[in-house]
Amino acid sequence: MSKMKNEIEILVAPPPSLLRQQSSDVIWRIRHLELYRAEFKGKWETAKDMYAKFPDDISARITKRNDTALHIAAIGQHTFFAKELVLRMTSEELALKNEIGYTAFCLAADTALDLVQRHPETAISRGRDKETALHVLAGKHLASLDLANQNQRGILKSCFNKC
Repeated sequence: MSKMKNEIEILVAPPPSLLRQQSSDVIWRIRHLELYRAEFKGKWETAKDMYAKFPDDISARITKRNDTALHIAAIGQHTFFAKELVLRMTSEELALKNEIGYTAFCLAADTALDLVQRHPETAISRGRDKETALHVLAGKHLASLDLANQNQRGILKSCFNKC
Protein backbone atom coordinates (compact mmCIF):
# COMPACT_ATOMS: atom_id res chain seq x y z
CA MET A 1 0.00 0.00 0.00
CA SER A 2 1.39 3.33 -0.97
CA LYS A 3 1.60 6.12 1.47
CA MET A 4 -0.35 9.20 0.53
CA LYS A 5 1.20 12.52 1.24
CA ASN A 6 -1.13 15.23 2.29
CA GLU A 7 0.28 18.66 1.66
CA ILE A 8 -1.46 21.80 2.58
CA GLU A 9 -0.36 25.14 1.27
CA ILE A 10 -1.20 28.03 3.51
CA LEU A 11 -1.52 31.42 1.92
CA VAL A 12 -1.53 34.37 4.24
CA ALA A 13 -3.20 37.27 2.52
CA PRO A 14 -3.00 40.84 3.68
CA PRO A 15 -6.18 42.43 4.98
CA PRO A 16 -8.58 43.76 2.29
CA SER A 17 -7.75 47.39 3.10
CA LEU A 18 -4.08 46.74 2.35
CA LEU A 19 -4.99 44.90 -0.84
CA ARG A 20 -7.00 47.92 -2.01
CA GLN A 21 -4.10 50.21 -1.17
CA GLN A 22 -1.63 48.02 -3.09
CA SER A 23 -4.04 47.78 -6.00
CA SER A 24 -4.46 51.57 -6.20
CA ASP A 25 -0.68 51.99 -5.94
CA VAL A 26 -0.17 49.62 -8.88
CA ILE A 27 -2.82 51.47 -10.91
CA TRP A 28 -1.18 54.79 -10.02
CA ARG A 29 2.25 53.50 -11.11
CA ILE A 30 0.93 52.14 -14.39
CA ARG A 31 -0.86 55.41 -15.14
CA HIS A 32 2.28 57.42 -14.40
CA LEU A 33 4.37 55.12 -16.58
CA GLU A 34 1.96 55.76 -19.46
CA LEU A 35 2.13 59.47 -18.71
CA TYR A 36 5.94 59.39 -18.63
CA ARG A 37 6.03 57.67 -22.02
CA ALA A 38 3.70 60.29 -23.51
CA GLU A 39 5.76 63.12 -22.03
CA PHE A 40 9.09 61.69 -23.09
CA LYS A 41 7.86 61.16 -26.65
CA GLY A 42 6.13 64.54 -26.76
CA LYS A 43 2.66 63.07 -27.33
CA TRP A 44 0.60 65.95 -26.00
CA GLU A 45 -2.83 64.62 -27.00
CA THR A 46 -2.28 61.41 -25.03
CA ALA A 47 -1.10 63.31 -21.95
CA LYS A 48 -3.88 65.91 -22.27
CA ASP A 49 -6.51 63.17 -22.12
CA MET A 50 -4.89 61.74 -19.01
CA TYR A 51 -4.70 65.17 -17.36
CA ALA A 52 -8.40 65.67 -18.08
CA LYS A 53 -9.17 62.50 -16.10
CA PHE A 54 -6.55 63.06 -13.40
CA PRO A 55 -5.80 66.82 -13.11
CA ASP A 56 -3.45 66.38 -10.14
CA ASP A 57 -1.09 64.33 -12.30
CA ILE A 58 0.14 67.50 -14.00
CA SER A 59 2.42 68.10 -11.00
CA ALA A 60 2.89 64.47 -9.94
CA ARG A 61 6.39 63.17 -9.26
CA ILE A 62 6.67 60.44 -11.87
CA THR A 63 10.33 59.38 -11.85
CA LYS A 64 12.70 58.08 -9.20
CA ARG A 65 14.38 61.52 -9.34
CA ASN A 66 11.01 63.14 -8.52
CA ASP A 67 10.71 64.75 -11.94
CA THR A 68 7.37 66.22 -12.94
CA ALA A 69 5.85 66.27 -16.43
CA LEU A 70 7.50 69.64 -17.05
CA HIS A 71 10.93 68.28 -16.09
CA ILE A 72 10.45 65.44 -18.59
CA ALA A 73 9.31 67.82 -21.34
CA ALA A 74 12.33 70.05 -20.70
CA ILE A 75 14.74 67.11 -20.80
CA GLY A 76 13.10 65.75 -23.95
CA GLN A 77 13.18 69.18 -25.60
CA HIS A 78 9.46 69.07 -26.34
CA THR A 79 8.77 72.80 -26.54
CA PHE A 80 5.09 72.57 -27.47
CA PHE A 81 4.46 70.07 -24.69
CA ALA A 82 6.29 72.28 -22.17
CA LYS A 83 4.34 75.38 -23.23
CA GLU A 84 1.04 73.55 -22.81
CA LEU A 85 2.05 72.42 -19.33
CA VAL A 86 3.17 75.92 -18.32
CA LEU A 87 -0.25 77.28 -19.30
CA ARG A 88 -1.93 74.78 -16.98
CA MET A 89 0.41 74.86 -13.98
CA THR A 90 0.40 77.14 -10.96
CA SER A 91 3.44 79.16 -9.89
CA GLU A 92 4.01 76.66 -7.09
CA GLU A 93 3.92 73.74 -9.52
CA LEU A 94 6.33 75.49 -11.89
CA ALA A 95 8.79 75.95 -9.01
CA LEU A 96 8.84 72.25 -8.02
CA LYS A 97 12.35 70.85 -7.79
CA ASN A 98 13.40 67.31 -8.52
CA GLU A 99 15.56 65.18 -6.22
CA ILE A 100 18.77 66.90 -7.32
CA GLY A 101 17.32 70.35 -6.74
CA TYR A 102 16.51 71.43 -10.30
CA THR A 103 13.34 73.09 -11.47
CA ALA A 104 12.18 72.34 -15.01
CA PHE A 105 13.45 75.81 -15.97
CA CYS A 106 16.94 74.81 -14.82
CA LEU A 107 16.80 71.72 -17.03
CA ALA A 108 15.56 73.76 -20.00
CA ALA A 109 18.40 76.25 -19.47
CA ASP A 110 20.86 73.36 -19.28
CA THR A 111 19.47 71.99 -22.55
CA ALA A 112 19.85 75.43 -24.18
CA LEU A 113 23.42 75.70 -22.91
CA ASP A 114 24.19 72.25 -24.28
CA LEU A 115 22.81 73.33 -27.66
CA VAL A 116 24.99 76.45 -27.69
CA GLN A 117 28.08 74.48 -26.66
CA ARG A 118 27.54 71.92 -29.41
CA HIS A 119 26.53 74.49 -32.03
CA PRO A 120 27.87 77.93 -31.01
CA GLU A 121 26.46 79.53 -34.15
CA THR A 122 22.96 79.06 -32.73
CA ALA A 123 23.65 81.73 -30.09
CA ILE A 124 24.03 84.42 -32.73
CA SER A 125 21.84 82.91 -35.41
CA ARG A 126 19.07 85.30 -36.37
CA GLY A 127 15.51 84.20 -36.97
CA ARG A 128 12.36 86.05 -37.89
CA ASP A 129 12.79 89.83 -37.83
CA LYS A 130 16.56 89.28 -37.76
CA GLU A 131 16.57 88.72 -34.01
CA THR A 132 18.71 86.35 -31.97
CA ALA A 133 17.15 84.14 -29.32
CA LEU A 134 18.24 86.67 -26.69
CA HIS A 135 16.45 89.46 -28.57
CA VAL A 136 13.27 87.42 -28.65
CA LEU A 137 13.60 86.63 -24.96
CA ALA A 138 14.22 90.27 -24.09
CA GLY A 139 11.30 91.49 -26.17
CA LYS A 140 8.82 89.04 -24.75
CA HIS A 141 9.67 89.21 -21.11
CA LEU A 142 11.25 92.56 -20.28
CA ALA A 143 7.92 94.29 -20.59
CA SER A 144 6.38 91.97 -18.03
CA LEU A 145 9.24 92.06 -15.54
CA ASP A 146 8.77 94.26 -12.53
CA LEU A 147 12.06 96.11 -12.92
CA ALA A 148 12.78 99.03 -10.64
CA ASN A 149 13.03 101.54 -13.45
CA GLN A 150 13.40 102.10 -17.15
CA ASN A 151 17.20 102.33 -16.82
CA GLN A 152 17.39 98.66 -15.90
CA ARG A 153 15.37 97.74 -18.99
CA GLY A 154 17.61 99.92 -21.13
CA ILE A 155 20.74 98.30 -19.76
CA LEU A 156 19.40 94.82 -20.38
CA LYS A 157 18.27 95.70 -23.91
CA SER A 158 21.63 97.22 -24.75
CA CYS A 159 23.37 94.04 -23.54
CA PHE A 160 21.12 91.93 -25.76
CA ASN A 161 21.63 94.25 -28.74
CA LYS A 162 25.39 93.63 -28.64
CA CYS A 163 24.84 89.97 -29.55
